[in-house]
Amino acid sequence: MVEEARGLAHLDEVVKAGKSVVLHFRAPWCEASKQMDVVFEQLCADTAPRARFLRVEAEEHPEISEKYSVSVVPYFVFIKNQEVIDKLEGANPAELATKVEALAGEAAP
Repeated sequence: MVEEARGLAHLDEVVKAGKSVVLHFRAPWCEASKQMDVVFEQLCADTAPRARFLRVEAEEHPEISEKYSVSVVPYFVFIKNQEVIDKLEGANPAELATKVEALAGEAAP
């Protein structure tokens, strides 16, 4: 299940938990964000529990957006072992799926 980021402290807790994390920075006015929400939800369903998926409303959480240098939406950040290992800018479902599988595959036992 995709989680909603509730703030920087919440996100830091999730990252420190040690599981691989995928962040989806979005905005409600952005049509591409809405389209990628559908893809993100499906990838989450297919990949859980090997990774955690968080949706971040970029404008509602400027401190998180700033921390991850987000300047456009949709924007995806891939975190493993508390480090950013990859990023994806824009709406590219195939590339997102490839990056999620690489992250989750590495996290699998």
